[in-house]
Amino acid sequence: MKFLNPFYLFGLFFIAIPIIIHLIFRKHLKKIFFPSLLFLKTSESKRLRWLRLKEILTLITRCLMVGSIFLALARPQYEGKIFARNKLSAVYLVIDNSFSMHYSGNFENALQYAEKIINNFSPRSIFYVIPLCNQEGYKPFWTEKNNARNQLKNIKLSFATGSLKPLYEKFLLENTNIPKEFIYIGDGQIINFRGIERLSDFYWIRIPVGSNIAIENVLLKEPYVVPKDNYGLTVTIKNYGKKQFQTKIELVAGSFYREQASTIPAEQGLNVFFQLPLHIHNGIIKIDQDSLLGDNQYYFSKSLLEKIKVLIVGDAKYIKTALSPSPEFKTPFEIGYTTNIKKIDLRPYNIIIINGIEEIADFELLKLMNFLSQTRTGLVLFLGPSVGPGLRNWVYNYTELEEWLNLEGYINIKWIDTDYRPFALFKDNAGLKGIKIFKMWKLKPRATTLMRLDNNLPFLINQNNIMVFSTIFSETYTDIVYNPNFIPLLHSIIYGLLNKNIDNEYWIEEVENKFESRITKPGFYKVDSDTIGVNINPLESNLSTITPQMAQNLGIKIIDADSMSGSTDLTNLFLFFLLCAFVFEILLLLF
Repeated sequence: MKFLNPFYLFGLFFIAIPIIIHLIFRKHLKKIFFPSLLFLKTSESKRLRWLRLKEILTLITRCLMVGSIFLALARPQYEGKIFARNKLSAVYLVIDNSFSMHYSGNFENALQYAEKIINNFSPRSIFYVIPLCNQEGYKPFWTEKNNARNQLKNIKLSFATGSLKPLYEKFLLENTNIPKEFIYIGDGQIINFRGIERLSDFYWIRIPVGSNIAIENVLLKEPYVVPKDNYGLTVTIKNYGKKQFQTKIELVAGSFYREQASTIPAEQGLNVFFQLPLHIHNGIIKIDQDSLLGDNQYYFSKSLLEKIKVLIVGDAKYIKTALSPSPEFKTPFEIGYTTNIKKIDLRPYNIIIINGIEEIADFELLKLMNFLSQTRTGLVLFLGPSVGPGLRNWVYNYTELEEWLNLEGYINIKWIDTDYRPFALFKDNAGLKGIKIFKMWKLKPRATTLMRLDNNLPFLINQNNIMVFSTIFSETYTDIVYNPNFIPLLHSIIYGLLNKNIDNEYWIEEVENKFESRITKPGFYKVDSDTIGVNINPLESNLSTITPQMAQNLGIKIIDADSMSGSTDLTNLFLFFLLCAFVFEILLLLF
């Protein structure tokens, strides 16, 4: 037996307190004989014997209560065999085949441990063997021991990220005639357990891992500037280990080659910068290899900015400044202005921004519809306090306008959909959520909501190449126009509407959802006439695993891979003893 908090065992010395109190206050009775009370002697003797026994029982009970408290606080763990020989069970066996299992020989070890577990169970047990990451052509099913061992041979390593949550939810729905158990064999990365709150009948065969160095991302140094002669790349390299790492960073793009030597501090990231000529859009970043291969190189594919023609209809003051701050700033936008689109030819423009106008005539709406039917076009609509019937009816296709809110104070942006790729740069950006909204429409969306305010109020609605905001972008209605995130927000919206990805790079698990294409390895691929770079999710490169304390909180039983033994927490047992002792003392007081 071992204890997670052994220093609480010193509290067992407090067991002496009830003993000392008992000795100090013990009653000493004097015997006085009364011949006339002879018949009462037998009865009194029985009562005295009960009182002495009661005192001893009370003393033992109190010692047990004190001992149980401190033993429970010490969190005792019983070490023993978890899987008894020839145990009869329905075993849901999950093999971690995610990218992190490429580390050293971990995946091969996992398969060996899986076979060892299968052999340990009864011949009448059944098994459902399934990889953590989806594997094309692999179809799991309940089967007996021999087939289960054969299924292990068909599981292959993946470069993707896996999640235990959907597998465990499916396990809970399985109906079997014998007791069922969920066994996970893997390194136990934290990301594998995301979304899980509590588990039962869950066993983790722990595969140990070490440190790792990985290329986290490769970004344009100035993403919203039209480059003139060359452009810059920012390469972020992350050291997940506890020691500094010296490496050579190489950039290879055909015959173009650059390299830098760097030292990456322990448990920190490092940014390295490269300058590239304009004709190079694709290339590979490489660092020295470590025990986890695959994330030591990164396939980048960049789309450099070209001129985008924008027409602003209505209040143009702040939007113009955001898109073109000054003539010296190399903006990607050519901007036009108008108060209405009656006499404007919309064909030369890529984006139309309508900011706070009250009404649009029928023939103007027809012009807008024809404009939006073209490829590489988009509309951003900022709703003002007055919305005419024609504009309201058209907006109804995307959202209902319930009421205009003149707030006494303000509300903030509460949530932004960072899964919408153009908004990914706001993932760890708290500044956007500090933006204040003073006046706005209360919307009832009929399309996708990309941003929400406090009280779950929709702020930004999107459908295809149309964006609808619930207020005007001016200082009377919001302070967003003074926020540093105003410029990147507008840029992200415009590029999102035009489907112009500056970074044409995707994680392996993103590709299938985005392009309906099954890609299983990192590299360059041609999709819809564009070259994309497919890379490993940097979350998978972080080899941080759940701690024993986290496992305890989740209800996971950790199993030693070699001995197949694990710890059983006896804390609740001693708390039960404490409760029993407390109830027993109450009963002693009543008698």
